[in-house]
Amino acid sequence: MGIIIAMMLSVAAIVVGTGLLTNSSVSSVGTVADAWKAMEVRHGEIYRTSLAAVKRDTVDNDSLDYTLKNSGQVSLADFDAWDLTVQYYDASGNYMVKWLPRTTTGLANDEWKITGIYIDTASAISEIFEPNVLGASEEMVIRLKLAPAMGDGTNATINIAAPNGATLSETFQFLYLPSDDFESGGLTGGYGWLADWAATGNASVTTIGTPHGGTHHLRLQNSSSYIERSANLAGMSNLRLQFWAKVDSFEAGDTAVALVSSNHTDWTTVKTWTSADSDDTYKFVDIDLSSYTMSSEFWIAFNSGMDDGGDKFYVDDLVIVRS
Repeated sequence: MGIIIAMMLSVAAIVVGTGLLTNSSVSSVGTVADAWKAMEVRHGEIYRTSLAAVKRDTVDNDSLDYTLKNSGQVSLADFDAWDLTVQYYDASGNYMVKWLPRTTTGLANDEWKITGIYIDTASAISEIFEPNVLGASEEMVIRLKLAPAMGDGTNATINIAAPNGATLSETFQFLYLPSDDFESGGLTGGYGWLADWAATGNASVTTIGTPHGGTHHLRLQNSSSYIERSANLAGMSNLRLQFWAKVDSFEAGDTAVALVSSNHTDWTTVKTWTSADSDDTYKFVDIDLSSYTMSSEFWIAFNSGMDDGGDKFYVDDLVIVRS
């Protein structure tokens, strides 16, 4: 009898164990099926998601606006989980590889932030239906700031990855926006230009006359003093020409002008100074260039129309910036 009871208990144990094993197997199969389904969903999202580069705009010599487009079908958000890395060379030729965290406040060195999401960036039409979501066919502008800055004319690669695995990678040439504070002491200084300043007449960089900043500034004297310089601004938009200028000892009939040209043939006067401005005091000048064609050789120039060597026109701390 004892043997029969033992056998019955053994059979029961086998039945229970088999049931538990079966349930475990079923559970494992269910887990694998769920994981497979999640993977299919993820791969489906990646397949339906596509990021495309639209354009790059230099904000200043250490910052870049990068516009990308969601050219897929899946809306994207969760921007704090995006990965952004940059590979570039600084001005000294040092190779840099950096991962940048996102910020939603002020932009510090080696950070990026979203400056806007648009239906169309060219027309500045902002998103409407899903704020703070990059929907299908929408464009997003991100601004990144690097320290040290990218070297002028060097190649850089930006890599962007969304949380669902969609990626974008692009290599491009970084170009400085033009600037010159004239602290080189000559006509060869500054950044972002195609060539040196070309001057005729009595146009020169000098320490005489109290510069606006530093120890040097540009001075034009007498009549027919002229100076010009060009930069590659092709494809850029919303630019402004900014500098400081002052007039000294102008009499009635004396003038100085600032000019711009997209082709070095057709010139437009964008600012005129007369004896009414002659107070020997630097004043800030801000000229909107958005109505002019930005070409691969965009020119700016200054020309004097004074009748005496004592008449002087000064320029300092000149930059082209993005609005």
